[in-house]
Amino acid sequence: MSGEKPTGLLETEEILPVGAILTGLGKLVVNKDGVIALQPPQNGCKYFLSLAGYEDILHEQETIASFWREAALLCGALGALVFCIALYRAYQRHKEKKRTEEGVDEMQTLCPLSDDEISSERACVICISRLRDCVLLPCGHVCCCFLCFQALPYKLCPICRCHIQRVVPLH
Repeated sequence: MSGEKPTGLLETEEILPVGAILTGLGKLVVNKDGVIALQPPQNGCKYFLSLAGYEDILHEQETIASFWREAALLCGALGALVFCIALYRAYQRHKEKKRTEEGVDEMQTLCPLSDDEISSERACVICISRLRDCVLLPCGHVCCCFLCFQALPYKLCPICRCHIQRVVPLH
């Protein structure tokens, strides 16, 4: 099998009943033989013959046009909604980043402990200037101070990258 499927055109001819009225949309021309023929218009539009009346054909075309108009409006509204949601999320990320930066600035203004008061084993692994004072759960790491925990952009443990579910103060 080559994957090709034969296709073809089916043409059927039917005899119209006597007295049938046809509506033709196109351009009427008179041939050299004096026979009237329906041809496509010069602007490239299609032409066709129909048993329906002109008003029925016009109503059908208007219905199709209104469907596509409404579909285009719906797609435009959905696109605008998606754009607004993306814009809102970008604003929320910007606001969170700004709040985190303000928290870092606040941490820097707080009076850190002097180097002789803190040992490297008990120092916060993020700021290295305050004592470790919270337990991160569920992993159980005691690795940072509470201010640095609050300033974390993502609530992940700095040691094992585990998602932090809750924090317990260490006294």
